[in-house]
Amino acid sequence: MGPASCGVSMEDVNHILRFCSSTLQFWLELILPDKLQRFMELDIPSWVVLNLSSVNHGVDDTSHWGLLFAAIVWNIWLARNAKIFCTDDVGEELVIGRSRHLLQLTLNSQDTGGSSRIGHSNLSLVMLWSPPPGLFIKVNIDATHHPSDGFARCGVVTRDFLGSWKFSFAKSLGVCSVVDVELWGVYIGLSLAWNVRFRNVIIEMDSQESLQIIQGGN
Repeated sequence: MGPASCGVSMEDVNHILRFCSSTLQFWLELILPDKLQRFMELDIPSWVVLNLSSVNHGVDDTSHWGLLFAAIVWNIWLARNAKIFCTDDVGEELVIGRSRHLLQLTLNSQDTGGSSRIGHSNLSLVMLWSPPPGLFIKVNIDATHHPSDGFARCGVVTRDFLGSWKFSFAKSLGVCSVVDVELWGVYIGLSLAWNVRFRNVIIEMDSQESLQIIQGGN
C-alpha cells in the first residue's frame, strides 16, 4: 500500500489494524493478556472471523465483544483515512470511546426493534441493516459533509437477500449540501443498479429530509 504515518516505509491492512503504534495501544488496553499473543499472530481473515464470533476476547466484561471489535476496527479505519485525506484533527485517541458508544447505539437499536420504515415506500430510515426480500437487492446510501469547506462525499454498498456484495462506489461531489449529496447517492445507486439489470431495488438511507423530498416528488 502506501507509506505509513507512524514511520515505517510501507504499510498494509495488517499494519493499520494491528501493528501501527497508535493502533497497538488500543489492543494492549483491551485484549486479555493470555489471549494477546494469538490475537497478534493470526492471519487477517482468521483474526476477523475469530473476534467477530468470540463471546469475550477482551478485558471488558461484555458478551458483545464481536460488536465492540467490529466497531473498533471500523473507527481505526475511519481515523486513518481521515488523517490521510482531511486536514482536521481526527482524534485517534477517541477510537475506543467512539467504538463503545457505537456498540451502545447498536444494542439500543436492537432493543427497539431494528429499522424503522416511513409509510409503504421502499425508501427507509435505517437504524440496523436487514436483508431485502428474495427477489430484491438493497442499496445503502451514506454521505459525509465537511462543514469547514462544504465538500461532500457519498458512498453506496449494495447487497442481496443473503448479504452478498453486488456493487459499491464512493464519489466526491465537491461543494454541496448534505441533502444534495444524499440525493446524488440515490441517483447514482439506482443508475448503477439499472445498468447491471437489477429491477427490484430497495434504497436505504439515514436522511429523513431526503426521503421526504423523494416521496413528495419535489
